[in-house]
Amino acid sequence: MSRTLTSRSGSAARSRGRPPATVGPPCRRLFARGCADHAGSPAVGVARGPPGGQPPPVNEAPALCLACGLCCDGTLFRDVELADAAEGAALERAGVPVRQTAGKRRVAQPCAALGADCRCGVYAGRPARCRQFDCALLLAVRAGRTTPAAALRIIGETRRLAGRVRALLAALGGRAEGRPLARRFAAVKRAFEAGRGAPDDGALETYAELTLAVQQLQLRLRAGFYP
Repeated sequence: MSRTLTSRSGSAARSRGRPPATVGPPCRRLFARGCADHAGSPAVGVARGPPGGQPPPVNEAPALCLACGLCCDGTLFRDVELADAAEGAALERAGVPVRQTAGKRRVAQPCAALGADCRCGVYAGRPARCRQFDCALLLAVRAGRTTPAAALRIIGETRRLAGRVRALLAALGGRAEGRPLARRFAAVKRAFEAGRGAPDDGALETYAELTLAVQQLQLRLRAGFYP
């Protein structure tokens, strides 16, 4: 991505039981511009499984997804575009807020249906885009290009890095935890570029740490999660 962060978003969440080759990439993302054109290709930087190893069973997916949640918590995507008004109405009846943006109905991220245990509160009625999305890491595990254990390590490292970004944002006043990471970072960035509040040396150092952490997170998401 040419900029530190973009405001573009993606259709997010997890999918089960659909062959990866039939799954289209999300349309808009948080940390990268445009759509992936290489869905199903090996994820750069993902640890490989043993040569000639058989792909793990599809039931590895729940364990990985329940340890992750990055596609639903505002780390990977800004929002989920809904298929139609009926899908939006069903989600609203289930207590999930739906908003209208640029002529499209969307569910904002972090998703209100995401539980603390990474379980989806509307899983049976989740949006079509959520059903269709598989991250590159899950695809790599299913294809036998990496092992579930290696994938869990990558997930843990990425979640810790995202947590570091959130902590630095909070330290700089970006405490809007109900907003996706990109928007929170953009707000803090605008404040510093505008010189509001005449930040002291400590705040400037924290902002430098935040910028570095965001870049590291961006690279990790590109390498291991975006299809």
